[in-house]
Amino acid sequence: LYEIDLPLAGDFQISNALVSAGLAIFTGTPVAKALLALEKLKGAPGRLDLVGTTGNGAPVYVDYAHKPDALENVLASVRPFTTGRVIVVFGCGGDRDRGKRPIMGEIATRLADVVIVTDDNPRSEVPKTIRAAILAAAPGAIEIGDRRQAIHEAVAML
Repeated sequence: LYEIDLPLAGDFQISNALVSAGLAIFTGTPVAKALLALEKLKGAPGRLDLVGTTGNGAPVYVDYAHKPDALENVLASVRPFTTGRVIVVFGCGGDRDRGKRPIMGEIATRLADVVIVTDDNPRSEVPKTIRAAILAAAPGAIEIGDRRQAIHEAVAML
């Protein structure tokens, strides 16, 4: 029996790590070596990436969840690891699938305690129009168009 500290958050990260270890073991790597290597893993940038902690120890993650299922997975993954509030800052890109915007708004309000809707590369679309589509399905969400300000406000709430 082995116990390791995996430096990644989220069930999907754990599953991926175990598959990797299983493949290494299957191809001849000793079990202990394969499992201990998991403790040195670095996550992919922008995939539930721990970017820091606040002064009171609250973790701050970045995740490039640009589809509804990805947003749902990341929010569901962080919930078991918090004793406080889950605050999400997100937006949807312009000139892309418009139908996902209200879906992502609903997911965010269902799974996070605080939702801040911001701009995320609006391309040729009017940013306020993109935010409005998200907010239509996100009652109680906060709208802050400026991404830097939205992140600042979220961190201040932690």
